[in-house]
Amino acid sequence: WLKPHARSCFELFGIARRLCQILCAMVRLSVVALSVLAWPSLATDVPKLVLMERSDLDGPSLPSAWTASGQAPRSDTVELNFAVKQQGVEQLHQVLMDVSTPSSASYGKHWSNEDVQRLTAPRAEHIAAVMSFLADHGVEGRAATPNSDQILATVSMELAEKMLSTEYLRLRHESGVEVSRALGGYSLPAAVADAVDFVSPTVHVPGVRRHKISSSSQPPPSGRRRATGVTSTLNTSALGFNTPKNLRTLYNVNMEGKATGNKQAVTAFLEQGYNEGDLEDFWSSWCGGINCGLGSPKLVGDATAGSAGTEAMLDIETITGIAGNVESEFWGFSGRSPDNDENEPFMKWLAQMSTTSDDDIPK
Repeated sequence: WLKPHARSCFELFGIARRLCQILCAMVRLSVVALSVLAWPSLATDVPKLVLMERSDLDGPSLPSAWTASGQAPRSDTVELNFAVKQQGVEQLHQVLMDVSTPSSASYGKHWSNEDVQRLTAPRAEHIAAVMSFLADHGVEGRAATPNSDQILATVSMELAEKMLSTEYLRLRHESGVEVSRALGGYSLPAAVADAVDFVSPTVHVPGVRRHKISSSSQPPPSGRRRATGVTSTLNTSALGFNTPKNLRTLYNVNMEGKATGNKQAVTAFLEQGYNEGDLEDFWSSWCGGINCGLGSPKLVGDATAGSAGTEAMLDIETITGIAGNVESEFWGFSGRSPDNDENEPFMKWLAQMSTTSDDDIPK
Protein backbone atom coordinates (compact mmCIF):
# COMPACT_ATOMS: atom_id res chain seq x y z
CA TRP A 1 0.00 0.00 0.00
CA LEU A 2 3.04 2.32 0.29
CA LYS A 3 3.81 2.23 -3.42
CA PRO A 4 0.88 4.40 -4.55
CA HIS A 5 1.61 6.89 -1.76
CA ALA A 6 5.36 6.93 -2.54
CA ARG A 7 4.62 7.49 -6.17
CA SER A 8 2.35 10.40 -5.27
CA CYS A 9 5.07 11.94 -3.05
CA PHE A 10 7.65 11.68 -5.78
CA GLU A 11 5.20 13.28 -8.22
CA LEU A 12 4.52 16.14 -5.79
CA PHE A 13 8.26 16.64 -5.28
CA GLY A 14 8.79 16.80 -9.03
CA ILE A 15 5.99 19.29 -9.42
CA ALA A 16 7.44 21.47 -6.64
CA ARG A 17 10.90 21.31 -8.18
CA ARG A 18 9.49 22.30 -11.54
CA LEU A 19 7.64 25.22 -9.98
CA CYS A 20 10.90 26.41 -8.37
CA GLN A 21 12.68 26.28 -11.72
CA ILE A 22 9.88 28.30 -13.32
CA LEU A 23 10.00 30.90 -10.52
CA CYS A 24 13.81 31.22 -10.80
CA ALA A 25 13.54 31.69 -14.54
CA MET A 26 10.93 34.39 -14.02
CA VAL A 27 13.20 36.18 -11.53
CA ARG A 28 16.11 36.05 -13.96
CA LEU A 29 13.93 37.44 -16.74
CA SER A 30 12.77 40.23 -14.44
CA VAL A 31 16.36 41.16 -13.59
CA VAL A 32 17.30 41.19 -17.26
CA ALA A 33 14.26 43.29 -18.10
CA LEU A 34 15.08 45.79 -15.36
CA SER A 35 18.66 45.98 -16.58
CA VAL A 36 17.52 46.64 -20.13
CA LEU A 37 15.12 49.33 -18.94
CA ALA A 38 17.79 50.92 -16.77
CA TRP A 39 20.54 50.86 -19.42
CA PRO A 40 19.48 54.04 -21.26
CA SER A 41 19.58 56.05 -18.04
CA LEU A 42 22.97 54.59 -17.18
CA ALA A 43 24.31 55.39 -20.62
CA THR A 44 23.37 59.04 -20.28
CA ASP A 45 25.70 59.29 -17.26
CA VAL A 46 28.71 58.49 -19.47
CA PRO A 47 29.77 61.69 -21.30
CA LYS A 48 30.29 61.50 -25.02
CA LEU A 49 33.90 62.24 -25.92
CA VAL A 50 34.87 64.43 -28.87
CA LEU A 51 38.30 64.14 -30.52
CA MET A 52 39.73 67.67 -30.55
CA GLU A 53 43.09 67.47 -32.30
CA ARG A 54 45.34 64.74 -33.55
CA SER A 55 48.96 65.04 -34.62
CA ASP A 56 50.15 63.46 -37.84
CA LEU A 57 53.63 63.34 -36.32
CA ASP A 58 53.82 59.85 -34.92
CA GLY A 59 56.48 57.19 -34.83
CA PRO A 60 58.69 57.39 -37.91
CA SER A 61 56.84 60.54 -39.01
CA LEU A 62 58.39 62.62 -36.23
CA PRO A 63 60.66 65.46 -37.42
CA SER A 64 64.13 64.12 -38.09
CA ALA A 65 65.62 65.86 -35.06
CA TRP A 66 63.10 64.34 -32.63
CA THR A 67 62.77 60.88 -31.09
CA ALA A 68 60.18 59.44 -28.71
CA SER A 69 61.54 57.83 -25.56
CA GLY A 70 58.35 56.41 -24.06
CA GLN A 71 55.55 57.56 -21.81
CA ALA A 72 56.01 60.86 -19.98
CA PRO A 73 56.79 60.47 -16.24
CA ARG A 74 53.60 60.24 -14.18
CA SER A 75 54.87 62.66 -11.55
CA ASP A 76 55.68 65.47 -13.98
CA THR A 77 53.43 68.51 -13.84
CA VAL A 78 51.99 70.42 -16.77
CA GLU A 79 50.13 73.72 -17.00
CA LEU A 80 47.14 73.17 -19.25
CA ASN A 81 45.76 76.19 -21.08
CA PHE A 82 42.09 75.95 -22.06
CA ALA A 83 41.45 78.48 -24.84
CA VAL A 84 37.77 79.26 -24.31
CA LYS A 85 35.94 80.25 -27.49
CA GLN A 86 35.80 84.00 -27.99
CA GLN A 87 32.83 85.90 -29.35
CA GLY A 88 32.87 88.78 -31.80
CA VAL A 89 36.15 87.86 -33.49
CA GLU A 90 34.93 88.74 -36.99
CA GLN A 91 33.50 92.03 -35.72
CA LEU A 92 36.81 92.83 -34.02
CA HIS A 93 38.66 92.25 -37.30
CA GLN A 94 36.30 94.64 -39.06
CA VAL A 95 36.83 97.25 -36.34
CA LEU A 96 40.60 96.91 -36.80
CA MET A 97 40.27 97.47 -40.55
CA ASP A 98 37.97 100.47 -40.05
CA VAL A 99 40.19 102.30 -37.57
CA SER A 100 43.17 101.66 -39.86
CA THR A 101 41.56 102.83 -43.12
CA PRO A 102 41.79 106.60 -43.80
CA SER A 103 38.59 106.60 -45.86
CA SER A 104 36.58 105.04 -43.02
CA ALA A 105 34.46 107.20 -40.71
CA SER A 106 35.99 105.23 -37.83
CA TYR A 107 39.57 105.98 -38.84
CA GLY A 108 41.74 106.63 -35.80
CA LYS A 109 38.95 105.84 -33.33
CA HIS A 110 40.80 103.04 -31.59
CA TRP A 111 39.00 100.86 -29.09
CA SER A 112 40.04 100.60 -25.47
CA ASN A 113 41.32 97.38 -23.96
CA GLU A 114 38.09 97.15 -21.98
CA ASP A 115 36.03 97.44 -25.19
CA VAL A 116 37.95 94.59 -26.81
CA GLN A 117 37.68 92.41 -23.71
CA ARG A 118 33.95 92.99 -23.58
CA LEU A 119 33.40 92.20 -27.26
CA THR A 120 35.45 88.99 -27.28
CA ALA A 121 34.37 87.67 -23.87
CA PRO A 122 33.34 83.99 -24.06
CA ARG A 123 29.79 82.94 -23.29
CA ALA A 124 29.18 82.48 -19.58
CA GLU A 125 28.06 78.88 -20.08
CA HIS A 126 31.31 78.06 -21.88
CA ILE A 127 33.40 79.40 -19.01
CA ALA A 128 31.21 77.47 -16.57
CA ALA A 129 31.62 74.26 -18.59
CA VAL A 130 35.42 74.44 -18.37
CA MET A 131 35.44 75.38 -14.69
CA SER A 132 33.00 72.58 -13.87
CA PHE A 133 35.09 70.07 -15.84
CA LEU A 134 38.19 71.04 -13.86
CA ALA A 135 36.33 70.94 -10.55
CA ASP A 136 35.07 67.43 -11.34
CA HIS A 137 38.72 66.35 -11.46
CA GLY A 138 39.59 68.14 -8.24
CA VAL A 139 41.38 70.98 -10.02
CA GLU A 140 40.92 74.70 -9.45
CA GLY A 141 41.02 76.62 -12.71
CA ARG A 142 42.25 80.20 -12.82
CA ALA A 143 41.51 82.87 -15.39
CA ALA A 144 44.62 84.26 -17.08
CA THR A 145 42.75 87.17 -18.67
CA PRO A 146 40.04 89.61 -17.50
CA ASN A 147 37.35 88.02 -19.68
CA SER A 148 38.42 84.41 -18.93
CA ASP A 149 39.14 83.48 -22.53
CA GLN A 150 42.17 81.63 -21.19
CA ILE A 151 41.79 79.32 -18.20
CA LEU A 152 44.86 77.68 -16.69
CA ALA A 153 45.18 74.54 -14.57
CA THR A 154 48.36 72.97 -13.21
CA VAL A 155 48.04 69.19 -12.93
CA SER A 156 50.15 66.06 -12.84
CA MET A 157 50.86 64.31 -16.12
CA GLU A 158 48.80 61.36 -14.93
CA LEU A 159 45.76 63.55 -14.28
CA ALA A 160 46.23 65.40 -17.56
CA GLU A 161 46.03 62.10 -19.42
CA LYS A 162 42.87 61.17 -17.55
CA MET A 163 41.23 64.54 -18.19
CA LEU A 164 42.10 64.57 -21.88
CA SER A 165 41.67 60.83 -22.50
CA THR A 166 45.12 60.58 -24.01
CA GLU A 167 48.71 59.51 -23.41
CA TYR A 168 51.66 61.89 -23.26
CA LEU A 169 54.95 60.73 -24.78
CA ARG A 170 58.36 62.10 -23.89
CA LEU A 171 60.07 63.55 -26.97
CA ARG A 172 63.74 64.46 -27.16
CA HIS A 173 65.37 66.82 -29.63
CA GLU A 174 68.94 66.22 -30.78
CA SER A 175 69.91 69.49 -29.09
CA GLY A 176 68.87 68.03 -25.73
CA VAL A 177 65.49 69.76 -25.44
CA GLU A 178 62.76 67.47 -24.07
CA VAL A 179 58.99 67.97 -24.18
CA SER A 180 55.91 65.86 -23.49
CA ARG A 181 53.24 65.65 -26.18
CA ALA A 182 49.99 63.80 -26.83
CA LEU A 183 50.69 62.83 -30.43
CA GLY A 184 47.70 60.52 -30.55
CA GLY A 185 45.37 63.45 -30.03
CA TYR A 186 43.12 64.25 -27.10
CA SER A 187 39.40 64.17 -26.41
CA LEU A 188 36.99 66.13 -24.23
CA PRO A 189 33.39 65.67 -23.13
CA ALA A 190 31.02 67.17 -25.70
CA ALA A 191 30.02 70.11 -23.49
CA VAL A 192 33.66 71.07 -22.89
CA ALA A 193 34.66 70.46 -26.51
CA ASP A 194 31.94 72.87 -27.58
CA ALA A 195 33.32 75.49 -25.18
CA VAL A 196 36.99 75.59 -26.20
CA ASP A 197 39.06 76.06 -29.33
CA PHE A 198 41.94 73.94 -28.07
CA VAL A 199 43.93 72.82 -25.04
CA SER A 200 47.70 73.18 -24.90
CA PRO A 201 50.32 71.84 -24.69
CA THR A 202 49.05 68.74 -26.44
CA VAL A 203 49.77 67.73 -30.04
CA HIS A 204 52.03 70.43 -31.47
CA VAL A 205 55.78 69.79 -31.42
CA PRO A 206 57.65 73.08 -30.92
CA GLY A 207 60.41 74.46 -33.04
CA VAL A 208 63.84 74.59 -31.41
CA ARG A 209 66.24 77.42 -31.96
CA ARG A 210 69.74 76.31 -32.79
CA HIS A 211 72.44 77.72 -30.56
CA LYS A 212 74.61 80.26 -32.29
CA ILE A 213 78.37 79.88 -32.02
CA SER A 214 79.73 83.27 -31.07
CA SER A 215 83.32 84.31 -31.59
CA SER A 216 85.37 85.41 -28.64
CA SER A 217 85.11 89.13 -27.98
CA GLN A 218 87.78 91.54 -26.89
CA PRO A 219 87.40 93.23 -23.51
CA PRO A 220 85.89 96.72 -23.65
CA PRO A 221 88.34 99.60 -23.96
CA SER A 222 89.57 101.09 -20.74
CA GLY A 223 87.41 104.15 -21.19
CA ARG A 224 84.26 101.95 -20.96
CA ARG A 225 84.11 101.90 -17.19
CA ARG A 226 81.43 100.62 -14.84
CA ALA A 227 80.31 102.21 -11.59
CA THR A 228 82.81 105.08 -11.78
CA GLY A 229 80.35 107.92 -12.21
CA VAL A 230 82.83 109.64 -14.55
CA THR A 231 81.84 110.59 -18.07
CA SER A 232 83.84 108.87 -20.80
CA THR A 233 86.20 111.06 -22.82
CA LEU A 234 86.77 108.50 -25.59
CA ASN A 235 86.16 109.53 -29.19
CA THR A 236 83.35 107.01 -29.53
CA SER A 237 82.42 108.05 -33.06
CA ALA A 238 85.91 107.19 -34.27
CA LEU A 239 85.79 103.84 -32.49
CA GLY A 240 82.43 103.02 -34.05
CA PHE A 241 80.54 102.65 -30.76
CA ASN A 242 76.74 102.72 -30.82
CA THR A 243 76.41 105.37 -28.14
CA PRO A 244 73.15 107.25 -27.52
CA LYS A 245 74.49 110.34 -29.31
CA ASN A 246 75.64 108.32 -32.32
CA LEU A 247 72.35 106.46 -32.55
CA ARG A 248 70.37 109.68 -32.41
CA THR A 249 72.45 111.03 -35.27
CA LEU A 250 72.15 107.80 -37.24
CA TYR A 251 68.34 107.72 -36.98
CA ASN A 252 67.90 111.50 -37.15
CA VAL A 253 66.38 111.77 -33.68
CA ASN A 254 66.88 115.49 -33.13
CA MET A 255 64.43 116.17 -30.32
CA GLU A 256 63.37 114.83 -26.93
CA GLY A 257 59.97 114.03 -25.50
CA LYS A 258 57.73 116.87 -24.35
CA ALA A 259 54.29 115.34 -23.67
CA THR A 260 53.87 114.14 -20.09
CA GLY A 261 51.93 111.06 -21.22
CA ASN A 262 54.75 109.55 -23.28
CA LYS A 263 55.80 106.12 -22.05
CA GLN A 264 57.97 103.30 -23.42
CA ALA A 265 58.92 99.81 -22.23
CA VAL A 266 61.18 96.82 -22.83
CA THR A 267 60.46 93.19 -21.97
CA ALA A 268 62.84 90.62 -20.51
CA PHE A 269 62.64 86.83 -20.22
CA LEU A 270 64.84 83.83 -19.46
CA GLU A 271 66.52 85.17 -16.31
CA GLN A 272 67.45 88.48 -17.96
CA GLY A 273 67.37 90.77 -14.94
CA TYR A 274 67.53 94.54 -14.43
CA ASN A 275 70.15 96.42 -12.44
CA GLU A 276 69.59 100.08 -11.67
CA GLY A 277 73.25 100.70 -10.84
CA ASP A 278 74.36 99.45 -14.24
CA LEU A 279 71.85 101.70 -16.00
CA GLU A 280 72.93 104.76 -14.03
CA ASP A 281 76.55 103.97 -14.85
CA PHE A 282 75.67 103.75 -18.54
CA TRP A 283 73.94 107.11 -18.42
CA SER A 284 76.90 108.63 -16.59
CA SER A 285 79.37 107.23 -19.11
CA TRP A 286 77.57 107.96 -22.38
CA CYS A 287 74.80 110.54 -21.89
CA GLY A 288 76.82 113.68 -21.28
CA GLY A 289 74.93 116.74 -22.55
CA ILE A 290 71.70 114.86 -23.38
CA ASN A 291 68.76 113.46 -21.41
CA CYS A 292 68.60 109.67 -21.35
CA GLY A 293 65.17 108.48 -20.32
CA LEU A 294 63.25 110.21 -17.53
CA GLY A 295 64.19 108.92 -14.12
CA SER A 296 64.47 105.29 -13.06
CA PRO A 297 62.32 102.86 -15.06
CA LYS A 298 59.19 101.45 -13.45
CA LEU A 299 59.46 97.70 -12.85
CA VAL A 300 56.55 95.48 -13.98
CA GLY A 301 56.22 91.68 -13.79
CA ASP A 302 57.41 88.92 -11.48
CA ALA A 303 61.10 88.84 -12.50
CA THR A 304 62.76 92.24 -12.58
CA ALA A 305 65.38 92.09 -9.83
CA GLY A 306 68.61 90.13 -9.70
CA SER A 307 71.79 90.15 -11.70
CA ALA A 308 71.90 92.28 -14.82
CA GLY A 309 71.20 90.42 -18.04
CA THR A 310 73.33 91.40 -21.02
CA GLU A 311 70.44 91.49 -23.49
CA ALA A 312 67.98 93.08 -21.09
CA MET A 313 70.34 95.84 -20.02
CA LEU A 314 71.31 96.55 -23.63
CA ASP A 315 67.60 96.99 -24.42
CA ILE A 316 66.87 99.41 -21.58
CA GLU A 317 70.12 101.33 -22.18
CA THR A 318 69.36 101.74 -25.88
CA ILE A 319 65.72 102.74 -25.55
CA THR A 320 66.41 105.32 -22.85
CA GLY A 321 69.49 106.55 -24.71
CA ILE A 322 67.61 107.28 -27.93
CA ALA A 323 64.33 108.54 -26.44
CA GLY A 324 65.25 111.32 -24.06
CA ASN A 325 62.88 112.75 -21.48
CA VAL A 326 60.45 109.82 -21.89
CA GLU A 327 59.24 107.71 -18.96
CA SER A 328 60.35 104.07 -19.27
CA GLU A 329 59.30 100.70 -17.87
CA PHE A 330 61.09 97.37 -17.56
CA TRP A 331 58.77 94.36 -17.85
CA GLY A 332 60.35 91.10 -16.65
CA PHE A 333 58.80 87.63 -16.49
CA SER A 334 59.99 84.39 -14.91
CA GLY A 335 59.60 80.83 -16.12
CA ARG A 336 59.66 79.19 -19.53
CA SER A 337 57.21 78.43 -22.27
CA PRO A 338 55.06 75.39 -21.38
CA ASP A 339 55.80 73.77 -24.74
CA ASN A 340 59.56 74.37 -24.79
CA ASP A 341 61.71 75.19 -21.79
CA GLU A 342 64.11 77.11 -24.02
CA ASN A 343 61.43 79.57 -25.14
CA GLU A 344 60.08 82.63 -23.39
CA PRO A 345 56.86 82.53 -21.31
CA PHE A 346 55.00 84.77 -23.74
CA MET A 347 51.63 83.85 -22.24
CA LYS A 348 52.65 85.68 -19.05
CA TRP A 349 53.46 88.76 -21.08
CA LEU A 350 50.17 88.55 -22.98
CA ALA A 351 48.25 88.14 -19.73
CA GLN A 352 50.00 91.20 -18.27
CA MET A 353 49.16 93.20 -21.40
CA SER A 354 45.56 92.05 -21.19
CA THR A 355 45.16 93.10 -17.56
CA THR A 356 46.87 96.50 -17.92
CA SER A 357 44.49 99.40 -18.50
CA ASP A 358 44.77 101.83 -21.38
CA ASP A 359 45.84 104.57 -18.97
CA ASP A 360 48.79 102.49 -17.72
CA ILE A 361 49.94 100.68 -20.85
CA PRO A 362 53.15 102.10 -22.38
CA LYS A 363 52.38 103.98 -25.60
